[in-house]
Amino acid sequence: MKSSLIFLLAVSTSLSADAVLEDRFVDEAQFKSISVSPGLFTDEHLEEVARASLKANTYAKVARVKFYGEHSGAPLPQIDHVDYASWRRIYDQAARTPNEFAEMIAIAGNAVLRVHHKDGSLSRRIVAGADPLLMPINGNTYELLNLSFGEDSRPGSRVVRVFTKTGSALSETDGAELLRKLQADIPSREVFIVVRQDDWFIAEPEYPYANPFTPVGMPPSADAHRPVALRCGRESASVSCRLY
Repeated sequence: MKSSLIFLLAVSTSLSADAVLEDRFVDEAQFKSISVSPGLFTDEHLEEVARASLKANTYAKVARVKFYGEHSGAPLPQIDHVDYASWRRIYDQAARTPNEFAEMIAIAGNAVLRVHHKDGSLSRRIVAGADPLLMPINGNTYELLNLSFGEDSRPGSRVVRVFTKTGSALSETDGAELLRKLQADIPSREVFIVVRQDDWFIAEPEYPYANPFTPVGMPPSADAHRPVALRCGRESASVSCRLY
């Protein structure tokens, strides 16, 4: 009994040592940011905090919890109309910079924690249910690499743009099915998806220059890169998918 009490006190102390930078709810979605205390940026501690956040907010249908470590730099969002040379310069610098950053994504009762450590290594842990970022569609696997929450041009319209990778051929049928599933899981947002067969969403202004949760790789050259992607959204009551 005494040892259990000591353990609970230790857990409570470690959780309270972290600083909550943001904690807000918008249309059944939770957005939270946490500054992790020095020395506590470990898979075990991050998972513990992620589970505690889920337990405290069971009514949130979608949650994104960001964790910033002692050696952390926020993922760099892109700007509109960036040219390849500018993107490559920023990507190369970001890929070399040490970064302690983690993110938990929870969708419809499933949650995963992705971690980028200071040494560049990546880890991934299921926090609840199954990994919501890996979605099987018609025998093919689609990995959700990044979710960008924002506002649409229409007043009061909230959206989420989901950037997705697949090893399969780009399929309008699969894209439409993926969109329907995500829309059912995130009903309070209008969902748009962009699907590529690689990690290089260079032409997308809402995708980070260097995604901290994908392995660092050699980018394609300006000549070799082709920004062909499958884009899906809703037009009136129907789903529309097109290759661009």
